[in-house]
Amino acid sequence: MNPGILVDYAKMFGITTPLRPFPSLAIGSSEVLLIEMVSAFTTFANLGTRAEPRMVRYVRDRFGREIEAPPVKLSRVLEPALAYLVVDLMKGVLEEGGTAGLARSVYYVDVPAGGKTGTTNDWSDAWFYGYTPHIVAGVWIGFNDRMTMRIPGGRPVTGLPDPSGAVMAMPVWARFIRDLYKDEERGLPKDDWVRPPGIVEVELCASSYTAEDPDYKLALPTCPDRFTEIFLITNQPTEECTVHDPRLNRDFWRRIPPIPPLPPN
Repeated sequence: MNPGILVDYAKMFGITTPLRPFPSLAIGSSEVLLIEMVSAFTTFANLGTRAEPRMVRYVRDRFGREIEAPPVKLSRVLEPALAYLVVDLMKGVLEEGGTAGLARSVYYVDVPAGGKTGTTNDWSDAWFYGYTPHIVAGVWIGFNDRMTMRIPGGRPVTGLPDPSGAVMAMPVWARFIRDLYKDEERGLPKDDWVRPPGIVEVELCASSYTAEDPDYKLALPTCPDRFTEIFLITNQPTEECTVHDPRLNRDFWRRIPPIPPLPPN
């Protein structure tokens, strides 16, 4: 994506911090305020609607009566179906193999959630932004003067992992979310996002991806390794797998291993 277009999208998500439109923007060459990023991530948690930050939720008198509650300012940024695709993508960050997979296996976050780790240049900032259908939270760890948090020599010398967002910030977020959902007084439900209209689920062939044609194709009954993925209904795959299509490959049936004989009764 053109860095200039990326900056324009950031403004749509409520980012007002100046961003330098260079390709390195994608790997952390510009800093953004924590509160702006948390607000931006509400777009995904709310399936396309961004909530602007507010410093005061409500004011109560000495008797506990609510006397003032500033309204939440909402703005539509994305269509629900497109936001749902991003949520589904970011859920993988917290699964096994994701950069924040330890949130579940070590810190026992057991609610539907998505998120993103981040580390800026020279290990000067470590952050994690995560969200559920009910709450968005962000964690930033670093120094005000952008001093590196990495010990000279790094892991080969210290034996400790480098101070990335997954190592420094994610554990703070994971403990907070875990304990928040355990709070019976708040009673937050552990429900998942409801899939909006405009999303389709298709079965793809895992072997149809090649360097020459880097797109997964629709699985055929003869495809041995399949997986399911979701797409916008307007952007779903239409081409069928050609690797396992016996109509196109005469040698296909010769490569199928023979079925072993049934054991005698």
